[in-house]
Amino acid sequence: MSMGSQIIEDIRRSYGLGTQTVDLSQATESQHSVWRLTTDNGSYAVKKLNSKSPSWIDRYEATERIAGQFADLGVSTVSAIRTETGVTSEFDGELYVVYPWVDGTQVAIGSSESRTSDY
Repeated sequence: MSMGSQIIEDIRRSYGLGTQTVDLSQATESQHSVWRLTTDNGSYAVKKLNSKSPSWIDRYEATERIAGQFADLGVSTVSAIRTETGVTSEFDGELYVVYPWVDGTQVAIGSSESRTSDY
């Protein structure tokens, strides 16, 4: 699955991610596809949601409010980057959320094992 250059440009501009795209690589493809977008301003996780229903949008907005509350309590969190309209944005009929990129370990649900991502 790929992401068109116009969508990349729209995401970069809407989220204020820099002025130039340096690299784009797909990190995961499962329930939601995730790409690593590297610009002249840093690296970001671009998540394409598999549903545009209002309940999904509400869920993502709620998780960001909860993450903010945890951060206020001193818990380390990674929050989605906001646009003028919230954390989700629609481009070419698809819904996206953008986070700062964080290197880490991906853990499969229901598994006691983990794997380190190359991304």
